[in-house]
Amino acid sequence: MPRFAAASLLVLVCWPIGCIDDSSTIPTTIVPNLVTADPTTFLGAARCGSDVRSYVVTLYDVTSGTRARVATSTPTECTRQTSFGAAVISYRHAYVADIDGYDRDDLVPDTSANAGPGDLVDPVTLQRVAKRWATTCGERPVPADAELADGSDSPDGAPSLDDASPVDAGSPSADASIDFYRFPTVVLSSGEVVLHPCLPLRPVLAPAPEPDGGSLPDRADTTDDGVDAGDAGAADAGAGDASGLEQ
Repeated sequence: MPRFAAASLLVLVCWPIGCIDDSSTIPTTIVPNLVTADPTTFLGAARCGSDVRSYVVTLYDVTSGTRARVATSTPTECTRQTSFGAAVISYRHAYVADIDGYDRDDLVPDTSANAGPGDLVDPVTLQRVAKRWATTCGERPVPADAELADGSDSPDGAPSLDDASPVDAGSPSADASIDFYRFPTVVLSSGEVVLHPCLPLRPVLAPAPEPDGGSLPDRADTTDDGVDAGDAGAADAGAGDASGLEQ
């Protein structure tokens, strides 16, 4: 009796709409390839909101062994992920990223001719704003032929923000004296892959102020011929003593 009821129910359901026992008719969901930067993997001890307000990701393809820039994201709030889609990434390619952090969330990309990846400007004045934080995903930049901070030759055990020294305002990729310990993220299947491993954000040293247009330091105690006034006075006194001896 239960089998008969089940069969009757199947007929009632299939008769008005039709049922085809063919797996090829089942719709397939295509998952796009995505390479994603997740702030939870690189914020470290930096606080989203008070320390970091937004960040920019520059993605590099390192499949051939060299860093080839793929794309740079627009500024993203520190609470949100940044993803690169199939338009710029490729199957079985390896990727690393540079991440620049800013303490403002109203900045826009710098489109000037001399702008570097990740550079942002004030939307009103169009003046470039210095990044406050920086890190990498998939590689650790270290001075050439130098031992890592933890005494090893492997990027495992990334230093904490407290132990990490500040980095200068330049991009690691722009420094010819930098070697890379590289562990890239590889796209091996359809779907989303998160960039890893990422080092925690480190504070960036502010660039040194440029000197005024060739002006010399203020030396109020310097004579025209470059002799210090105190030394000149001592020399004059010595000359007077010598003349007295001669008399």
